[in-house]
Amino acid sequence: MIPPSFDYEAPTSVEEAIAILGKNPDAKILAGGQSLIALMKLRLASPAVLVDINKIEALDPVCGMTVDIATSSLITTHEGHTYHFCSAGCKHRFEQHPETYLVKG
Repeated sequence: MIPPSFDYEAPTSVEEAIAILGKNPDAKILAGGQSLIALMKLRLASPAVLVDINKIEALDPVCGMTVDIATSSLITTHEGHTYHFCSAGCKHRFEQHPETYLVKG
């Protein structure tokens, strides 16, 4: 089957994704998409908007490397903010002394 029509958004920042999701409460996030697309083809899911987060990247606050948030599994939360890491070592260093790596502003 062919899924019903939907709008497709591909934000390039977390802020942009949040704004899109805020305007579309029934939107679904597409990261890998294998399960969701199959459900859509069977018409068991029919979101009006798909928000593809595969183009969103974050910077590791420890080393500055770019991290793909769609595939990153090294994540921690500090004071209500989520941080992504390139390695377990960077995540561990951040968790030990987060204030060292956060920009005050």
